[in-house]
Amino acid sequence: MSTGKPSPFIFEAGTPTLRSPHVLACLTPWVDVGSVGSATLTELEHHLNAKPLAKLAKPGMFFDFTRYRPNSFFRNGEREIELPNTVLRYAIADGDNDHDFIFMHLLEPHAHGEDYVDAVLQLLLTLGVQRYMQVGAMYDVVPHTRPLKVSGLARASL
Repeated sequence: MSTGKPSPFIFEAGTPTLRSPHVLACLTPWVDVGSVGSATLTELEHHLNAKPLAKLAKPGMFFDFTRYRPNSFFRNGEREIELPNTVLRYAIADGDNDHDFIFMHLLEPHAHGEDYVDAVLQLLLTLGVQRYMQVGAMYDVVPHTRPLKVSGLARASL
């Protein structure tokens, strides 16, 4: 799996020691209809006091900024620009749990998709991830008068 190339991800404050981490991920915008996945991850991060873990050093390698627009804002009188990026946060679980959590806000890449997937997989292996789960929603042709179908898929290992 190792490509010999350096990872495009940079760690915000070093690599924390995580116990058998479980990943909860959302792929935006494709599998995030109604912001179901991203809102769920954000709420869990808030509840578990998640901290920044990693992000892409050069998101422009994978994302078209005419499709994912940068945000411009003022902070302490200084103008800042925030680029759309794949962001990871982590939370250390209570002492009763035998695993910690990593939250991945993945953006669907516009370029170099294979390299993007390889980089994400290499990062998961580096962090020793034991379980991965994707959270989200998709459109479907279902009348509002019918019950919604919920589906899922599970696999024992990475």
